[in-house]
Amino acid sequence: MSKEITQTNSSGGDNNNAGRDINIIKQIPSQMSVLADIINRLAEINIDDVTAVNDSQTPFTIDAKIQYNSIVKYRDIFNNVKEFYAKLNSLYTELEAAKPGVKSTILLNIQTLYLHEKHKDLTSDTIIDNIFKILYNRVISSQNNQQHTEIVENSLYIILLDAFMRCKILEEPR
Repeated sequence: MSKEITQTNSSGGDNNNAGRDINIIKQIPSQMSVLADIINRLAEINIDDVTAVNDSQTPFTIDAKIQYNSIVKYRDIFNNVKEFYAKLNSLYTELEAAKPGVKSTILLNIQTLYLHEKHKDLTSDTIIDNIFKILYNRVISSQNNQQHTEIVENSLYIILLDAFMRCKILEEPR
């Protein structure tokens, strides 16, 4: 559960408390997140079992799309996690067996966030930053998040790279 703090001004009762602010803490139920489920599963991947990514699965390479979209900040980050992105598709397949539509829901959500940012006068890196921040806040505040901040961050980079390569974020090289 997340907490919300509201402030009220006490105006009734005895005069000793008149004019003092009182903080009231209310419990707000947090929401479940499919993205948190995926991150929880990504956290189970053994780093030593990850093999090099095969760029031939798409009509363009990761580097070509990075260059086409003038990505600077995320170039090294995406190259750092690209081996994991191949594992994500098999994880999506496993999750789809239990919860049909998981992959399309996540990708549609990321694409919708991108479409909100697309027509603003922003760099590609800023667009990815904004999407990352929204997703990060959703996962951290979800009640089914079981991971530390570092795992959430790294997992989101993998998920964003996957969405990037599926052309849900930014443009396909021409």
